[in-house]
Amino acid sequence: MASFALSGAAQAAPLDALVSADNGPAGLRAAGSTGLTFTLARDAANGGLDVLGWRQQAGKAGTSVGNYGGWQAGALWQAGRLKLDGSAWQRHIDDGALTQSLRSWKLGGQWRLNGPDRLDAGLTRPATLWALRASAWGSDARRLTRQTRAALVAGTLDSRLSTLSLERPRDRQTQFDLLMSRALTPAWSLHAALGAGRSRVGNQAVQGTADVAGCPYTLDFGAERLVATPADSCGNALIVAVPNTLLPSAAQPETNYRARLGHLALALRLDQPGWSATMGYERTAWRRERIDALIDARGGTALRASQSLIAELQLDLAPGLAALLRAQAMDHAFLAELPLAYNTQTTGQFSHRYGLVSAGLVARF
Repeated sequence: MASFALSGAAQAAPLDALVSADNGPAGLRAAGSTGLTFTLARDAANGGLDVLGWRQQAGKAGTSVGNYGGWQAGALWQAGRLKLDGSAWQRHIDDGALTQSLRSWKLGGQWRLNGPDRLDAGLTRPATLWALRASAWGSDARRLTRQTRAALVAGTLDSRLSTLSLERPRDRQTQFDLLMSRALTPAWSLHAALGAGRSRVGNQAVQGTADVAGCPYTLDFGAERLVATPADSCGNALIVAVPNTLLPSAAQPETNYRARLGHLALALRLDQPGWSATMGYERTAWRRERIDALIDARGGTALRASQSLIAELQLDLAPGLAALLRAQAMDHAFLAELPLAYNTQTTGQFSHRYGLVSAGLVARF
C-alpha cells in the first residue's frame, strides 16, 4: 500500500538545541533579566540553498520535491529566575505533486535553581547555572494528502489507488529537561539539556480514493475494516467492506500511537560586543508503541534516533533590535520536529539528510 502521509517531510521540541539556563545571548542580558523578547523569522529550503548537495544525494535535484517555506514567530518573557516562552510556525512542504501545509507550536517554562535572582552584568554569579524546564509542543494540519497509483487488492476488492489522506493529523508532546549553563571564559559558554517526554500521534480519519473496474470509489480506513463506497454514477456497484486482517497494513491503527522520547542537547556560545554566535547539537531517541516493531517485522528499518545541528548568529542593528541568521541540518529530514508524519509506511521517506535556513529579526524590550 502507498504511504499514509507526506513525502520527504519533518523529536525533541523544535530548536531545543539552543535552550540554556542563563539569560541567553549577550543582547538579551544587555536588555536586563526582566523583559520581553519577540522573534520573527522566515524559513526556507530549496535547490538554490542546497550548498551541501543533499538534494542531489536524495535524488531530488532539479525538482521541487522537498522545497520548504515557512514563518516562525516567538515570544520570550524573563523575570528573575523565571523564563516563559512560546513559538508558532506555519510550514509549507512541497512533495512534488501537492504542497502540504502544517502548523506547529511550542510552549515552555523554566526555573533557574541557583545564582542571584538577576543575572545583570557586574553581579556575582556561579560559574555553572542549573534550571528545570517543562515544555509542550505539537503540530497539526487540516489534511495531508498523497497522490499514488499503487494497487490495493484485498478480499473482494481489486482497486488502483488515486489518493490517500490523513484527516486532521496531529501530534502532542510533553517534555521535561534539566538545563546547565557554564561560563568557560567571559566570552565563551557551554550549555546542555538532558530530558525525557511523552508523545501522542493521531488523526480523525484515514481516507482515500480508488478506481475499481472503472468506477471511482471513496475509501474509509477504519479501526477494524476498510469500507469502499462507489460513486453514485456507478449504478449497481456495491459497497465493499474488507477486515483489516486482510489488508497489507491497517492504516488507522498504524497512524495513531503513543511514544516516549529522550534527548540530549549541547551548545557552545560566543558573546561579543554587538553580536553573538551559537552552535548546537541534539540527539533524540524514540520508543514508539507497536509501530517500530511492525516496521521491523515487515523488513523495514525503524528510525529510533535522530540528530540535528543548528548554527545561529545574532547581529545587533540598533538598541533593542538584532538580525537573526540560522542554519539547521538534520540527518533524518523533519523526523525530529513533525512526529505526525511518521508511521509504518513513511519511515523510508525520512532516510535522507535535510537542511534549512532562517532569517529574521529579534526585538527586545
